[in-house]
Order: sequence, then C-alpha cells, then structure tokens
Amino acid sequence: MKRWLSIGAAILVVFFLLIWFGYRSYLSLSVADYNGDVPVSGLNAEVQVSFDAKGIPQIWAIDDHDLYMTLGFLHASERLFQMEIVRRLSQGKLSEILGSVTLDYDKRQRTIGFHRKAIADEADLTETSRFLINAYINGVNQWIETHSPLPPEFELMGFLPEPWQISDVLTIAIYQTWFSHELMDKDKNYQKLVDKLGTDILPLLNDFQRWSPSTIDPEHSPYFQENFPARMSKASNSWVVSPIKSQSGAALHASDPHLMIDRIPGFWYLAGLHSETGTQFVGTTVAGLPGGLMGHTDSIAFAFTVASIDIIDYYNEDSQQNLNVINEQILVKDQDPVDLKIEIASQGPVIEHTDSSLVSMRWAGFDFSAARIVESFFKLLSVRNFKEFQSTVTQLGATDINWTYSDRNGNIAYQLAAPIPKRNYVNTFLKQDATDENSKWQGYTELEKTPFEVNPERGWIATCNNQIVNPNWPEKIPGFYDNYRIVRATELLSIDTLFNQSDMETMQMDIQSVDAKRWKDLFFLSAYLLADSTLIREITNWDFRLNNESRIASTFTYWSHYMSKFIFEDDLADDWPLTTSITDQVMENEIGKWIDRNDTKGKESLEILAAKCLEFVIKEIPNRPYGEISILEIEHPLSSVPLLDSWLNLNRGPVSKEGSFATLNSNYNSFDDGSKQFKSHVGASMRFVLDWADIDGFSLMTNLGQSGNPFSPHYDDFLDDWISGKRWVVPFSKQKVFQKSKSILHLQPAK
Repeated sequence: MKRWLSIGAAILVVFFLLIWFGYRSYLSLSVADYNGDVPVSGLNAEVQVSFDAKGIPQIWAIDDHDLYMTLGFLHASERLFQMEIVRRLSQGKLSEILGSVTLDYDKRQRTIGFHRKAIADEADLTETSRFLINAYINGVNQWIETHSPLPPEFELMGFLPEPWQISDVLTIAIYQTWFSHELMDKDKNYQKLVDKLGTDILPLLNDFQRWSPSTIDPEHSPYFQENFPARMSKASNSWVVSPIKSQSGAALHASDPHLMIDRIPGFWYLAGLHSETGTQFVGTTVAGLPGGLMGHTDSIAFAFTVASIDIIDYYNEDSQQNLNVINEQILVKDQDPVDLKIEIASQGPVIEHTDSSLVSMRWAGFDFSAARIVESFFKLLSVRNFKEFQSTVTQLGATDINWTYSDRNGNIAYQLAAPIPKRNYVNTFLKQDATDENSKWQGYTELEKTPFEVNPERGWIATCNNQIVNPNWPEKIPGFYDNYRIVRATELLSIDTLFNQSDMETMQMDIQSVDAKRWKDLFFLSAYLLADSTLIREITNWDFRLNNESRIASTFTYWSHYMSKFIFEDDLADDWPLTTSITDQVMENEIGKWIDRNDTKGKESLEILAAKCLEFVIKEIPNRPYGEISILEIEHPLSSVPLLDSWLNLNRGPVSKEGSFATLNSNYNSFDDGSKQFKSHVGASMRFVLDWADIDGFSLMTNLGQSGNPFSPHYDDFLDDWISGKRWVVPFSKQKVFQKSKSILHLQPAK
C-alpha cells in the first residue's frame, strides 16, 4: 500500500512539474519576433525592422501606410494586453473580463462618455487620418490573427481580444487627454477642505507662490510686449538650452515626463519611424495610438509636461430641469448585465444625483474633436519650424500639457497647449451654480494670447508642472501647480557656464530637495529646541540630498510628512492628509488659526509645533537610511494572485527610490502607516537628452522595458540603468542604427 501511495505521490509531483514548466514553455511562445521573415497581409512592400540590444525597433518602410501598419504590428506583439486593458478602461468595459470589482469604474467611464464622443467624432476624420489609422489597426489585427498563443494574460484569463476599430484609437486619444489632467486635479479635495475649514482656506488654494518662479519670462512674450509693456520679475521637467549656453554651439533638449512607474508594463514604447515618403522620427510612442509623442525628427525636437491647468468645473444643477437620458448596458463577467442610466444636464454629464443634489461636470475635452487630436499628432512629425509646431500642438484638444521645443537651427521655445477656459470667477476649485450665467465658461483664450516663449535672452526655458505665468499676466490661469522642482531647475540652468549633454543627464538625476532647503531653518530650530546636539550637527552638515544612505533625509521626510498632521488633525481628524498641498503655505505665513491647536490649552507657535512634531518622529519612528523608507514596488495586474507572480515572475522590486516630489529626479509617493515607508508611484517614466550637434548621440530610455510579456528578454532590461542613471543611446541615421542593431525583422507582403 505504501508503495502505491509513493508511486501516486510521484505521479502527482511529475504532473505538477509538467504543468508548472510545460505550460510556462508553451506561454513563452507568445514572445514577439525580433528577426526572420514574417508575412503580413496588406503591406505594399517589404519593411525592415532593426532592433537594438534593448529591443528598441527602428522601422524602415516605403511609405507611411506600411510604417504605421508595422507600428501597430509591433505594439500588438509587445503590449497587446496593455492595449486591451486601456481600451476597456477608456470605454468602460473592464467588468466584461474582471467582474463586478470594476463595475463602479465602468459606470464612471461611461458616464463621462469617452467612447460615445469617439464614435461621434469619427465622422470628423480627414481622408488621410482615416487611412493611416486604418493602417495602424490593420497591423494590430494582423498580429492578433496570425499569432498563437497570445500573451500569457489572455491565456490565463480565458478571453480573446476583439478586432481593433478606428473608434478604439479615438477613445484612447480622448482618454489620454483626460488622464494627463487627472494626474494633477485636486478639485474634489479642495472642495472638501473648504467644506470643513471654511472659505478662509481659499487664498491658499489660489495664490501665486512668490518663492517659486514661473515658466514664462513675460517681457519676452510677444503678446505681453504688445499689450503689457511694464517689466515684471524674471523667472521661468522638460527644459531646453539655446546655443549661447551650450558647449557644442547647438541647442540641448531634455525631458523626463512623470507618470506612474509602479505598474508593469511601462507607459512608453520607444521606436524609430522612418518612411521614404518623409516621416523621420525617433522617440516615444504609446501602445494603442499611431504616431510619435515625444522625441525628435530631422528638424525639430519636442517634449511635454503636464500643465496642471484647471479645465474641469463642477456645477450644482437645477434639479427640476429636463435631463437628457442615455441608457446603456454593462456586461459583467459571471453575472447578469447591469443597466446604466446616464443623465446629461446643462453643463455636462451628471456625476452625482441624490434627492438633494444634482451635480454635473464641465470638461474642456467635450468641446474638441478626437479626430483633430490624432490628426495633429500625425502632422507633428512633419513640422519644420516653431510656427508650424505652435499651430499644430494647440490643436490637440484638451491635452493639458506644456510643450518644449528645439530645432537644428538653434531655436528653443515653450508653448502651452492646454485650452484656457474664460471664466468670470476666481475660485474654480469650488462647485459653481449652473443657473448663474456668470458661472458659465465664455469660450477659450485665443491662440495668440496663449502663453509661449521663443529664444529668451537668458538662454534656456524650463517647465516642471509649475505655475506658468506670474500674477501680472493679463488673464488668470488657475491650476494645480507643483512649484518645487522649477526652483532647482532654475538654480542649475542659471549657473554662468556652458552646458553639454552629460550636464543635462546629471540634472535629471539630481536629488537635492527644494523642500528640505526651504525648511532647513525651521527643521534646525526644532532640533535646537529639543537640545539634540547630534541632530543639530547632522542638519548643519546636510547637503539636502535625498540619497539612499542618508538618515537625516529620512528624519526630515518624516518630519515634513507629519507636520500636516500636527497642524490640521485637530480640525480635520483623519482627513488631515488632504492638506499636504497647503501645509507649506500655512507654515510660510504662520497662520495662527490653524497652527494653534484647538485641542490644547496653550497657544502653539509654528516653532513649538514643529519641535513637537520632530520629537514625535524621533521617539516613534525608527531611524533608518532613506533607501529603506523610500521604496518602489512594480506590480503586474495579474500579480494580485500570488501564485501567478511566483510562477511567471511578474513583479519587480522592492527597490530603493531616491528623491521626492521636490527633486528633479522625482519621486511621488504615498505613506504606508503600517510599514512607515513611502511607496513610490509616480516618477520619470522616460528620460531623453538631445544635443543637436550630435543627433546620433540621442540618449533615450524608459523606466522598465519595451515588452509587457514576462517571458521577453526586454521585460525589464532598462530598470537597473534607470535607477542608476546610466544612459542608452538611440541613433537616428540609418548607418548608425544598423551598426548598433542586434537583429533585423523582415515583414513581407503576404501572397
């Protein structure tokens, strides 16, 4: 009997191992092709795709049709599951594959109506744009139809992607304009603060921060010179440097857009796009969209940061009005379909409807066609000068972004490309009265009055999600600005020296905290009041760098975090984290109303409260190096099932993450109260630096890898370099590209 039990156990072990390793081997067949000959129906001629050692493709096609068809083919081969998730996310169809857990999110997406708008806007497409989008989606569908198995996620979740359509591309384009704004929007948080703290808090939400410079130097703005000749204070994580401050005598261009870095795969897919009919581009693309978004052509370079302008308002509507009603049905995995009633009020979709409240949302994106967004991105790759660039990027709908520009002739420029609503009210963060005509938008600021700057005398332009113009600008531009990193960028770029490409790359990795530098005196005084001589000495000798080895960086970070709690917990209880964006202003202005706690008998000054906060940190928080408290964990969607993570090796990390929200090497995080760690979420999703004197020396990298397939050699092969700051060069000329290539894929027209 024991013998048979042993045999049975052995058979089970063998069976388990066969499944564990055998199915893994089968799933690994889904990895993209990087060499060989592959037939593709619909191509006009052979397309060569050269891959470098990091899996970055450069496409060489006879025309733009074959170019974009190949791009769609490559996107599907490396990022198909990501494309599917983004498509479903933007259309409100996640519940079809994930069940009721995403039902509320689907309801929200359908209520906003990205997909409805895309379907309506499809009629606006020009013949050329429709032709190129069709080429792209045909490439996507070709890869789906001709490859088995599909990427592991499809096999494990048991569903197949539907064929891609034009409306899918347009929906993603609209959603990306929303997403860029949603990263920074704080309307709901600000409304909650006003509800709890009163209208006295409003000036802290709207005021210009005079300690931080704006992007635009107004005296060099053509519009300002003509209409407002009075001089204003000079000031200006993308930046451009003109030849007058460049060692090479050519313009320099640097960019590192901050997006989510804690998800697999990364946001960007890097590629070179080359066609004999004129398109020449190297830079970033996004899976699900045709075209290039940031990088350079043979004439110009361009990059963007989130502008953070407030382009969404919420309205209290007349509850007696007649609402337009749209009925939709949401399919839910393993459940009956769910009916959804969508209501449209005077200012937009209704996002809150109770017996006592009817709230609608007004978003600038409702006013611009998705067709024009995609068309403008196609045009962007043929732009030859700033005038053409300006007229192109300002047609990108509600894409809430700042653009930086440089060209081979040495010109540098900045252009705000977000629509600026004309309003008759200042407090745009509060709900407005939809029945009041003065609360309604009066159109948008004219293009010629939109902030831009060309070739400033100082020799550089920088934008870091900061306030764009200063208080003397003729029109208010309310927004959710992040005013720290621009201080450091201004400090470094203002140095009286000539810069090179290496200097730009070093700047991108800079971890000196503007926040720490700004509050050093108060931090020092807190230690002094506690008579902590060791801490006093550490603060005195600190260079404000948030590096992995520093313990004083950890102490400051905890102190800075808990200052919001010590100031506002008595007023807001558990909602005190809502105040992180205004705590600095309360401290700067020493506003006693909030600094003096109402749950104590004595009257606290800022210095006393800061010392109490520091005392709490010293007593309650272990003193660990910064690299132990600031961490990055990168997770794949399927890793919520731990066995799948172990089986497929999906996740990466934890790894130490230097920097903070106030360093050029950015690190936006959230605090985990259990582990007392700061978990990183947003940072540099890509880095590029270009010296126009050496276009083949263009450095370009993402935070993770080219592929979303865990079996691919390019799943995470940028991660270590991204952490350390090591660069990867992506050449432009065909000769240099092929010298660096490691494999060549030949796509042949199918017979």
